[in-house]
Amino acid sequence: MAFAQAGAVAAEIRVSSTSAEARRHLNQYFTDTAIAMFMATGLVLRVDHSPAVRILDPGAGTGTLGLALAECLLKTGRSVHLIAVELDSPTARLLETTLAAAAAKETRFTFEVVMDDFLAWAGRRPPTFAVDLVIANPPYFKMSPSSGPGGDAPNAYARFMEASANLLRQGGRMAFIVPRSFMSGFYFRRFRERLHNVTNLERVHAFVSRTKPFRGQQVLQETVVVQYCKGPVEPAVHISSTAGILGLASAESISISRLHVLGEVIRLPLSDADVGLLERLDAWPETLESLGLKISTGPVVPYRNEASLSDGPNGLPLLWMKHVQHQEMSWPLSSFKKKQFICPKAPKKLLVRAQNLVVLRRFTPKESKQRIVAAPVFRDELRAPFWGLENHLNYVHGTRVGRLRVRGLAAIFGSGSMNRYFEMVCGNTQADATLFRRLPLPSPNIIDQIGRSPLRVDEYLSEAQ
Repeated sequence: MAFAQAGAVAAEIRVSSTSAEARRHLNQYFTDTAIAMFMATGLVLRVDHSPAVRILDPGAGTGTLGLALAECLLKTGRSVHLIAVELDSPTARLLETTLAAAAAKETRFTFEVVMDDFLAWAGRRPPTFAVDLVIANPPYFKMSPSSGPGGDAPNAYARFMEASANLLRQGGRMAFIVPRSFMSGFYFRRFRERLHNVTNLERVHAFVSRTKPFRGQQVLQETVVVQYCKGPVEPAVHISSTAGILGLASAESISISRLHVLGEVIRLPLSDADVGLLERLDAWPETLESLGLKISTGPVVPYRNEASLSDGPNGLPLLWMKHVQHQEMSWPLSSFKKKQFICPKAPKKLLVRAQNLVVLRRFTPKESKQRIVAAPVFRDELRAPFWGLENHLNYVHGTRVGRLRVRGLAAIFGSGSMNRYFEMVCGNTQADATLFRRLPLPSPNIIDQIGRSPLRVDEYLSEAQ
């Protein structure tokens, strides 16, 4: 039958006729056939026994996903009607040609191509409109929460998910390949709440590599396949992972209690060891707030405060991300080309009083295994009464917090245990302050013990309760 392969061939035609820049402008990243079949198989395994199935493929591209699902369903003896929505007219013409060729080969397959903006089209559907299955690789681009159809999520892909969920019949299912960022991002919190009010997460497949799922298409994104059901599901979520496409068909999943996966964020443990780590750290009794500590973001935005920056040694220290390495702060740096001082007469709101701090990078390189880069900084270390902290840094501070506590916290944040925990609860390379406020921490006694012997941090943490 090879329906999905026909969609992939059409995708190659489209790729060869457009530049990479043009496809980025259109947010066109075509799905590999192996991923399409993986997503389709997961849906078909759980679909009910209806003899006729209505499929929706929003942002259909050249039809690889919709055709993969149709191919799997037709093999079970069902008839299939595919609704394929595509806004880009040259792609939509290829889509229609490909679907027509498939329909000519199989009379149980029918289709309609809708050339429209999916979010606008979905908003016009009558209340009686419903589909059985949705399969999608939606476009990824930022949207203002206050503008555009499809909810208030800050990215188009999340709005495609929400609009699709609303079009599912009760008992229907949807599978999406999307960035992982919606699982934990602060700005997606309302979207997650709404989505989980109407659907239940059944399955997650994580692509550990950020480059391999969309081979040769210049995508650098942590990507997941998620499957949702509009109705009751099992008490466990099925989670699997591969680096990329290789091994996808044979990827084994583990069943993890929904309690470990779903909460304020969607957590992503990939093994029994990960589940054990979640349970252990979740049992820690403290947070920054319970320890009397706060976390803030560096107030100096260089392009806005350029008049307050200085090259001269008479200025106050200005810390940038570059100065903060794993468990070490190095200032100034002779090789660093940016201004490393801030004027003593800079507005007070830009200055932080010299004190014991844990300084953390807000961003890490996308392929870095060290997600949290933290260093202790002591009040007498920089020999200045005030410091400037650039906006790409967070800092933990509190009234008269001691050196042991600061050193211990920096070691904990930088530990292997906390970094793996952070990977499970955060799909972003941005370590925002909101997330740090939620992180569990061990007792003050354990933190101070680690402060005395930071190199033994993982030994202490394995015993901390």
